[in-house]
Amino acid sequence: MEYDDQGNKIKERYLGVNGLPIQQSEGYSEKTIRYDSRGNPIEWKYLDTKGELTKNQKGYARALAKYNKYNERVGIAYFSTTSNYIGGDGELKR
Repeated sequence: MEYDDQGNKIKERYLGVNGLPIQQSEGYSEKTIRYDSRGNPIEWKYLDTKGELTKNQKGYARALAKYNKYNERVGIAYFSTTSNYIGGDGELKR
């Protein structure tokens, strides 16, 4: 696990006993999280053992979130491995 200077988890990586990346039960080898300046998570990416986008157990490879000025999430959008929109809610619903 890796954390930023504010203590937010920014990377979760799974390795086998040989030290090489492995796919864990939720379908990915690595998850990265990006935060806005207020510490809200705004992007999640799920990667395979080669570092390419892969679907997680819920069926999406990337998610983007939007927050209002009160730090309340007002929308989320989900994307495929080819960056096609596959669903969402709130202000990010298409």
